[in-house]
Amino acid sequence: MAGELHPWLRDGVNVSKSVGRSRLIIDFQDAAELAVYDMSLARKVSVGDWIYVKDNTLVGAVADDVLLDGNGNRWRRVVGDIYLLPFSSSLGFGANELLLGHEFRTAVSFPENFDGSSFRALTTATSERRWPLYKNAEVAAFGEIVFAPATALATFESDAVSFAPDDYLRLYSASGVDASLANVFGTLIGSR
Repeated sequence: MAGELHPWLRDGVNVSKSVGRSRLIIDFQDAAELAVYDMSLARKVSVGDWIYVKDNTLVGAVADDVLLDGNGNRWRRVVGDIYLLPFSSSLGFGANELLLGHEFRTAVSFPENFDGSSFRALTTATSERRWPLYKNAEVAAFGEIVFAPATALATFESDAVSFAPDDYLRLYSASGVDASLANVFGTLIGSR
């Protein structure tokens, strides 16, 4: 039903205390999905590969640069160099498990050691776990997300890397199982 608040923005929904509901970036596959919900409590949304910010001062035609949500709020596409690649999983992780695959629709570069990115584990590892990152079908990892024992925030070890349209990124779990590591989420930040 158009105009209904997105589930993440409704009262009674468990949202992390460290992220206020008005600051959430809520992801949509396409503009038609955004058009179902009233996003008046959100400040940013992600639609496809683009970030949009609410800007009800906009007038004129709705197109790729301007989208409407289900309650008529206008969203302006952010044109710039930021590219956000979010990840979230509440489950534990098997050995060498594919956790994330992402195909790029635009050219994106990530800096050395994913400067500015962040990954967090609410349930920390008991021993160091390294999650390798690969570009396309390459067999050598270009980087790793490193979870130290009993440490919530991960660190990154990586070369600078660039992806062209149709390239893809693969993220795998560590080669050894850590039964305690779970509830992991984060965002890799790149530039267009």
